[in-house]
Amino acid sequence: MPFSFSGMLHWIDRWLGIVACDPCRDSNQCRIIGLPSDIDKQCNDYKNNGLYSLCNVHQGRLRYFEVSLAPSDPFGFSGFSLWVLDDYDSATWSLLHRTKVTDIFFDDILTSQGLTGSCPAPLAFHPFDGNIVCLSLGAYIVTYNVKTLKLEAHGNPVATEYFYESTGWLSWYAQVPPRLAFLYVLPPWPVSIPKYLSMGKKEDGV
Repeated sequence: MPFSFSGMLHWIDRWLGIVACDPCRDSNQCRIIGLPSDIDKQCNDYKNNGLYSLCNVHQGRLRYFEVSLAPSDPFGFSGFSLWVLDDYDSATWSLLHRTKVTDIFFDDILTSQGLTGSCPAPLAFHPFDGNIVCLSLGAYIVTYNVKTLKLEAHGNPVATEYFYESTGWLSWYAQVPPRLAFLYVLPPWPVSIPKYLSMGKKEDGV
């Protein structure tokens, strides 16, 4: 999912990494920022296409969060990892958090619904709390806290989709597709917005 940072448009390319472009200046030139070297490359391959990773801005810096896709019986994934881009110019990343799924605490709702065997998809970073990531797990919006290692359900919006199986029968499943999720409308970090007068003159930022 594209995002804006430092006045430039960013998105993930599964072969190159993070692509940064300023279409207002020169749309023919882009900068490539390599992703952390120890990511699970399955997250961004042609099959998953970034569904199980999240790259966005949090408190003025880029963050990259991923769900490790290798299953760990009886779980549908093997853990979570979180990196932060320490230096934008040199593309230096630091690993902030990594945990195995066996150490994650699933709350009672997720356990009772049998969702411990499902694979969550990250949706957004919490706008105020750097320890919390919002994810989609089955039909639930859940939060993961990197300090408490708790995965907690916060609601069931029942976003139901229909699809045809290979047998031709129409089946249904309830989930929260990340492509249909609206992220927080708050700005990721305070920015200065130029204010224009009716005569076209520019005032100081507000």
